Amino acid sequence: MKSKILILLLFLNLSVICFAQIDKAKELFYKDEYSAALKLFKKESSKNDSFEVQFYVASCYFKMEEFPVAKEHFLSIVNSSYLGVEIGFSMVNLASCYRELGKIDSSLYYYDWAIKLNPEDPESHFNKAQLLYSISRFEEAREVYNTVIELDSTNGIYYMKRQEISFILLDYSSALDDMLKAKKVKPDLDIDFNMAYCYSMMKRYKEADSLYQKIYDEKDALFLNNYGFNKHKLGQSEEGVSLIKKSIKLEPTNSYAYRNLAIIELDKGNTAKACEYLTKAKELNFFSHYGEEVDSLLVKHCK
Repeated sequence: MKSKILILLLFLNLSVICFAQIDKAKELFYKDEYSAALKLFKKESSKNDSFEVQFYVASCYFKMEEFPVAKEHFLSIVNSSYLGVEIGFSMVNLASCYRELGKIDSSLYYYDWAIKLNPEDPESHFNKAQLLYSISRFEEAREVYNTVIELDSTNGIYYMKRQEISFILLDYSSALDDMLKAKKVKPDLDIDFNMAYCYSMMKRYKEADSLYQKIYDEKDALFLNNYGFNKHKLGQSEEGVSLIKKSIKLEPTNSYAYRNLAIIELDKGNTAKACEYLTKAKELNFFSHYGEEVDSLLVKHCK
């Protein structure tokens, strides 16, 4: 009987040591000390190769951006018969490994599989939306972001990511709506500049002006350019031109600022001056950054 008690006590002692080592490894992991955490997890795996330990080993490699190695570890977990919670997380992380390795079809496949396993998990949907966004499948990405927000309407990041898509699609009303929702969830978000831009693009110039006045920054070329053009739209063209020219002094290669000056001159009926500005915008490679607008205006007004 005594020997059995000693064996039991020894087993309990070893269990305590194992748990302590895992806890220490987790502590290092969540402190972003991935290399040190990996050493402890790998040491633990020689005695206790649980799926939890395997998952953390794979996650350390992922965090260290060793994606081919991480992929193999996550794949091993996914292809096992194990049904624990680590399977879903491994599925998402495996998809992310494929994303980082540029294997888009495989990435989408495993994101979809993770979503099937746990359709109520917003993060699986969010990761898929991020991938679709990154490969310019914007409408599809926005649909997935819609699902993400239906599942969790309390995360400001979700609204901000969806508004980025709306910006790209020139849907400023939806972008502004998402920014207002994000602000409600997280009032300290620094997005007044983007909100002002949306108001301006929606021709709500007075509301834009109120925000621009609130966040005035004479050292920000982009701010001065946008604020100047909004002033023009309010009928204060002289002040607008002054602000845009200050913007150009700060950033002489800003082709959009010359585009804005050209539009102001066209609105004033000064075609010759507008053509000078349009030519300058073209020289500064407006097309590669913003598209065909300047070329079209040159053809129309400056033959």
